[in-house]
Formats: sequence, C-alpha cells, structure tokens
Amino acid sequence: MYLRELTLDHFRSYEHLSLVLEPGLTLVVGDNGAGKSNLLEAIYALATTRSMRASSEGEVIAWDAPMPPIARVAGTAQRLDGPVSVELAIVARTTPDGSVVPAKSGAPLTSKRLRANGIPRRASEVIGLIGAVLFTTLDIEIISGSPRGRRRYLDMMIAQSDREYARTFSRYDKGLTQRNALLKRIGEGQATASELVQWDDVVVEGGAMIIAARSAAVRELASAAATHHRHVAASDPAHVDGLELRYLPALGESGLPDDASREAVAEGMRAAFAVLRGREIAAGTTLAGPH
Repeated sequence: MYLRELTLDHFRSYEHLSLVLEPGLTLVVGDNGAGKSNLLEAIYALATTRSMRASSEGEVIAWDAPMPPIARVAGTAQRLDGPVSVELAIVARTTPDGSVVPAKSGAPLTSKRLRANGIPRRASEVIGLIGAVLFTTLDIEIISGSPRGRRRYLDMMIAQSDREYARTFSRYDKGLTQRNALLKRIGEGQATASELVQWDDVVVEGGAMIIAARSAAVRELASAAATHHRHVAASDPAHVDGLELRYLPALGESGLPDDASREAVAEGMRAAFAVLRGREIAAGTTLAGPH
C-alpha cells in the first residue's frame, strides 16, 4: 500500500497543499519551520484519526483559518484490494454570534468529522484503512516514558491491523468509565456492590480481548527485537541474548496467565476483581485491566 494523493486545508502551517505521490521512497526536504513535521503529522492523522503531537485537536487548525475555522486532511491510498480515500475534518466549535469556543489550553474546542470513500464513518471504522508507521526522536519515550505511552503505542499498532480492536477498545473505555463511576457511588453509600455485576461483564469482555491482543503483539515484537539485538550486539557475546520484551498487565497477584488466550485472561480478570473488590470500592477506581 502507498499514499497516492494528499490534500491539506488550513492544517497547521499549510493554507492549502495538494500532492500526488508515486510508489517507492519519497523524501521531504526543507528548512527548519518549513512544515515537514506538519506534513508527517497530517499523514499519521489520516491513518489513526488523531494527531501524534497535539494535546488538543484544535491545535492543528491554522491560526488564520477563515470562519468557521476548519482543518481538513484528505488522502487516497492504493491498497492491494483497490484505492481507499479518507477525509478528516477538525471543526472549531462556535457560539451563536460566531465566536470560537476555547478549550482550557486556549486552542478551539472542536468536533471531528470522518469520511471513508465519501461516506461518514466513526473513528473505529477508519483506523487502519490507510496504514502508517511513524518513528520520530520522541519515540524514545516508549522506553523511558510512562507505561501509558507504551500502551498507546501498542493500541495504535494493533488497531491499524485489526479493525475489531478499535471498536472493542472504545466499548471497554466506556464500560470502564461507568464501572469507575459506580465504584465511587458504592464508596459513598449511594449504590451496592451487587450492581457491579453488569459492568464487570462489560469490562472483562473487552479487557480480555485487549490484553490477549497486546500479549500476542508483544510476543511477535519480542521475537523480532531479539533477532535485531543479536545482530547489533554480535561483537559482545556477553550481551548477545540479553534483550527480552514482556507484557505485564495489571491482573492482580496472579499476573498474565501462561495461556494468554481471551478466555484465560477473562478468568484472570474476574479473579482479580473478586480479590480487589474492597480496595477498588475504597479507591473508587478499577485496579485490574489493560488501562
């Protein structure tokens, strides 16, 4: 697959850009501040429906965009099964008098509109239609940064190759929010622990799928990483087999089962919930799962 066409309107430093790309290697060369990183950001947003740099989506809208402010990225990729087109529009929210509604960061509050082959779609239906792998100097944070960054890296990688993963993650995230809210209500004496059953089921179903998929992905990464590490460390026999990657999700004392199938993980999550029930109610948050 390769990106055949790319169009930007009021995205970052670009008022308008239209590119037609050929198969093979494309080098983007320019002075500092010319917009090279903005171009890569736009392509990554087409693949994942979100920016890898912006803390809020309104940041990608050009500051001099006409009213109402809208940033648009559109692209067509040539896949083995035919061409696919994706369009992403970040629309600033405005008041009835036309003023932009700001977020806490100062950037506009926004809504996001997505189309695939001209048809409105949800983000979970668009992720992966155009595939992209991004590597920047900031990716060192995958190693040195917080676990959240590593989880996000895995999630975006898996979602581009497994369409169901993004949908499951969305359901899991919503269920987790509801479960955490209920835990707080139980702790405040406004609900009973018996009410957790239905949200346990939702979180376990989605969480087991996510953990099993992440575990499988890490096993594949571990194999590839070990191979490349042996090549790099060939001159130092003492460390040639010294690289190991493992996925260690929060599943209580039992940890990830040897059989990391969805069924085994689900059983482990239920066992963890039973053991942690009192602590979860006291903390008002879910303490086991892929989050």
